[in-house]
Amino acid sequence: MGDPKFPSKHYNTPSHPWQKVRIEQERTLVHQYGLKNKQEIWKASTKIRSMRRQARKLTATSGDEQAQKEKGLLLSKLNRLGMLEQDSGLEDVLRMTAENILDRRLQTQVYLQGLASTPKQSRQLIIHGHISVDGAVTRVPGMLVTKLQEKNISYSPASALNSDLHPVRPGTQETYDDAPEEEVGPFETYPESSFDKVMNVNVKGTLFCSQIIGGVMRKQKKGVILNISSIYGMLSPRQDIYKYRRIYILLLLVYRGGWL
Repeated sequence: MGDPKFPSKHYNTPSHPWQKVRIEQERTLVHQYGLKNKQEIWKASTKIRSMRRQARKLTATSGDEQAQKEKGLLLSKLNRLGMLEQDSGLEDVLRMTAENILDRRLQTQVYLQGLASTPKQSRQLIIHGHISVDGAVTRVPGMLVTKLQEKNISYSPASALNSDLHPVRPGTQETYDDAPEEEVGPFETYPESSFDKVMNVNVKGTLFCSQIIGGVMRKQKKGVILNISSIYGMLSPRQDIYKYRRIYILLLLVYRGGWL
């Protein structure tokens, strides 16, 4: 059985490490499905080989009653997972590839249902607990999803992504309805007066408040000033204006600081 601290692999690696065609195919699948590494492909291929091996064995003993029961269980399982149609046979099992497994992974289903913009983003949302299946938070991107579970994939109840205006959600459109007309153009033409207003509030305002509070603290001979910046601009429904100004200010400061 081996040492439980070092579990054995549950997949088979390629028999030859340097096969150009196979390497290119694996690279394509990693990009297409947003996989962490090629081990995800090898795990799927190992499962498919096991199913095909079982299908060949059942085909050879098709007249046996036990074989018929096992055939029904195998086809029923694959149909429940959405890999085969209801009227499929063992010959369809023999035609299955690793893509049949990869298509049923939770990561792929989250992307296909429009809950993520890319397969990689789908993986991130799952790992960070933003996705639930049947109402339960699931953090396993490689979980195989049944056809019934497929209908119950959604954002987890506690996730901020439940807001239709969250900027991470696919299809969220940035608007500039609250910004003056002269502030919605390219940052090269951003008016200096608007920049001065932003700096007065965010920089000078912090300075002046710290000076006033510092005077009180000096008299009391105690106290701490803790300035905390906000991440609300990344979550706010109106964060488009904030982001526009933030990018402009950052680029302007970098330029004036001689870092460009």
